[in-house]
Amino acid sequence: MWSAKGTEAFLAYSELPNCWKTRLVELPKVTQKEKERSLAEKRVNLAINMSDACVRISSDAVRDKNPKVKKEELLELVRERIMHGRHRMREV
Repeated sequence: MWSAKGTEAFLAYSELPNCWKTRLVELPKVTQKEKERSLAEKRVNLAINMSDACVRISSDAVRDKNPKVKKEELLELVRERIMHGRHRMREV
C-alpha cells in the first residue's frame, strides 16, 4: 500500500517486490577496518576544523587590537600568537 506524504511516497517492506528485498539483504557489510578508517577520518576532520577555528579566533583578536593591519602583517602576527600559545603549553 502506497501512502503519500507531501511529494514523498512510502512503501512497507512487506509490500516490496522480492527482487528488491533480495538486493536489500545482499548489501555488503562494513568491515571493522572500514569503521576504524571512517572514525579516523572523522577525527582528522574534527582536528582540522578546530585548527581553523583557532586561526579565525586569533585573527579576529589581532584585528581587534590592530584594525588597520595589512593582510601580510596579520598572518605574521597570528603565527606569532599561535606559536606563543604552543610554547606556553609546553612550559606548563
